[in-house]
Amino acid sequence: TVDQEIDVARGLFGVRGDLPDVNFLGTDNWSYEASANFHRSNGFQALGGFLQEDRIAQGLNSSIDPLTGDITCSAPAGTNPATGGTSFFGFDTVRAPLACVPLNPFVPEFLTGGQFATAEQNDFAYGL
Repeated sequence: TVDQEIDVARGLFGVRGDLPDVNFLGTDNWSYEASANFHRSNGFQALGGFLQEDRIAQGLNSSIDPLTGDITCSAPAGTNPATGGTSFFGFDTVRAPLACVPLNPFVPEFLTGGQFATAEQNDFAYGL
């Protein structure tokens, strides 16, 4: 989702000319130039659909449990979601989701268009 509102105003005024009848310090070829400029800009922007760092961190750190065969996710090495900590992007991993969808950023869809291979992966990664 992208919402954008812009309110721009601009004013410009200028005048240029010669002063042939002015003789100052022995010079009689004086000219003048004056200008004024005004600009005002307002804006509003709301963006959505960005990758959710905490979900990406867990989705990329997924593995298959050798005992159950289930896909499990964990916080990146060196972090502890139970007590807080920072992930490899520097955000607090306490926000990490309970459910996980494994992510593969090396599929052609992601490399060329920023989309993962399935709708489930995109919903998870983009927080939809």
